[in-house]
Amino acid sequence: MPERGHRAVSAQRAVQTGIATMTTNITDAHRHAFEALTSGQYNNFALFSCAVDGAPAAAIVAVNECPPDHDGAEPEYTLHPLFVSVTPTMTLTDHDGMEA
Repeated sequence: MPERGHRAVSAQRAVQTGIATMTTNITDAHRHAFEALTSGQYNNFALFSCAVDGAPAAAIVAVNECPPDHDGAEPEYTLHPLFVSVTPTMTLTDHDGMEA
């Protein structure tokens, strides 16, 4: 059940009634990462223990092998963070600054 006086509405209804604006922080890179994670077509994702702004956290990362710099070299990998976990110090708000 929604808290703090927020009421649940479908995204379509929110747009129709003007409750929501079309402002978004979702980039094409976010959308592509989400689609790759949910499509089941890729298997190079990992849950990675890390810190965000000094706070303990976890991230979903893409793991990609780097091209070897010479024959016989040990493989090296790059970790590209896609999404990070919420930390205790984070505050989630909407575009108007209202806490979610």
